[in-house]
Amino acid sequence: LDTDSAKMCWVFTNAFVLEAINDDSWRVRHALMKGYGTIATSYVKSFGAEADPEHKTQVEKFLVMEGAPIEKAFDDMETEVRVAAVKASTVLGDALGGSVLAKSVVIPCMAMLGEVNVQTGVAAEAPTVRIAVTQGLIDLLAVEEMPSDLLGPTITSSLHTGDEPVLIGVMRALEKGMLNKDRPLDFNVFGPEQPLGPLLEKLIEFQSAEIADDWRIRKISMTLFSIMMAGCKFAEAAWLEPFQDQLGASMRVALGDYIAQVRVGAIECLPRLSAAFGLEWVKSNCLAELRKDIESDPFYQFHLKDAMEKPAVERERGSKEVALHSKWITYFASLRVLISEQIDSETAAEWSDVLCTGVEVTTPNVRFNAMLAMGELAKVADDDLLQSKLKPAITTMANEDVDDDCKYFAKQQLAEINSNQGY
Repeated sequence: LDTDSAKMCWVFTNAFVLEAINDDSWRVRHALMKGYGTIATSYVKSFGAEADPEHKTQVEKFLVMEGAPIEKAFDDMETEVRVAAVKASTVLGDALGGSVLAKSVVIPCMAMLGEVNVQTGVAAEAPTVRIAVTQGLIDLLAVEEMPSDLLGPTITSSLHTGDEPVLIGVMRALEKGMLNKDRPLDFNVFGPEQPLGPLLEKLIEFQSAEIADDWRIRKISMTLFSIMMAGCKFAEAAWLEPFQDQLGASMRVALGDYIAQVRVGAIECLPRLSAAFGLEWVKSNCLAELRKDIESDPFYQFHLKDAMEKPAVERERGSKEVALHSKWITYFASLRVLISEQIDSETAAEWSDVLCTGVEVTTPNVRFNAMLAMGELAKVADDDLLQSKLKPAITTMANEDVDDDCKYFAKQQLAEINSNQGY
């Protein structure tokens, strides 16, 4: 709309908006909130280049100040209406700006909806509303001139362990907000002395199996921690260095978790951390201990075809202890996601040696994962390494492996290598 059309829109529709929010049908109220952001954007366009201060104040008061339709929606008896109001807050922030929204009823109402009684762990609101509140607040962090100290306490308090499914939903909302490239965050707000600083301590706490029995919490908290730390590294946060040791320790614990999905989640974090902190940091702080653990395992020799001393049976392991073949798979899957054209020749040679060992391990799943990583390395390795080690190892697997899946996919890898070489 142009300015004149927007003014006409304001004149002829504001009364209708007031009628809609008071309608007996929740569907009408819900529809209003679904379109409230669009309405607000149109009304703001009526300001024009030289906004009449009185008109501007009138519109802002109508949209977000005490008695506004959205305040009634936040208190609506229907969950769907309250959720729609929460979701409209981001558009309102973009339209009006953070300084206006900071003085409005929006932030206090959202804080009330997301409130959890710290002593009892009880929340008055429905899970869908609380999760939407967290998503809305994290999105509002990206709004220009939005004071983070107004949002921080509610976001931090939303990470409460009293209700695990809601906690997981809240953390997924945080993940979505942190990764939203359309609304980039200033990750400095997560610093120790900042309003959202307590999030760091909570995420570290959640990675402990003793505290977070639910593996999903350990997985998502590690993901969030890695996103936050990588974002802070890219933002050149001055406070970051003391937390890097904790990041490495958390990654090592996650890569060794007894639940496979937690290990998978940690593997997914590796490219992000490599981009932020460098591949050498990842190798030394995340993977070195895992490889050492593999090679020091009493059952290690049993998994090599030509081992000189094999124990008759693998020793009994506890229910929360990771088997050697799972450690191998984790390690090779980690190499696979980290291999890129940026790896140096020394790393390529080092990894080719361990992968050549991996494709000869007795467990098919280990050989399979080693072969997949080897295929990725073959794409970026120099010709000497490819011809002397990688291609012969894949060729042997394609021709001789006793497992049909390993043999089939090795043939696929070999065909791709030959195609890239013009054969």
